[in-house]
Amino acid sequence: MFALVVAKGGPKFKLGDGGALSMRPNGEGGYSYKNYAMANLADSLSLMNSVGRPVLDRTGLPGGYSFNADLYNIPKGLTPAEFKEAMVNSDAIFSTLPEQLGLKLESQKAPIEILVIDHAEKAPVEN
Repeated sequence: MFALVVAKGGPKFKLGDGGALSMRPNGEGGYSYKNYAMANLADSLSLMNSVGRPVLDRTGLPGGYSFNADLYNIPKGLTPAEFKEAMVNSDAIFSTLPEQLGLKLESQKAPIEILVIDHAEKAPVEN
């Protein structure tokens, strides 16, 4: 797994205002994150193909934070479908996290819960 940790020099963002959590395009090729907890950021990084492993929040930073970042380094002018594919497959995250947010991903070993279904049956449905 990867651990999301604070990089040398510390975090480069501010504490949020306590409002609703949101992540929206900022019009500059990146995203505006509001009241975003580090656990939420770790979860979203876990979904990236280029990361390829679960990411756990090990920053020790409580609460939600607000910041603007272009973590995926995606070219402008893409269609929504191309943008989504580029975001999921971008490997820029390993360099942009420390540069823009003062965070980094460290490879670690840790126990992770996995759900295994070893048998399933189709239940009869009445007409």
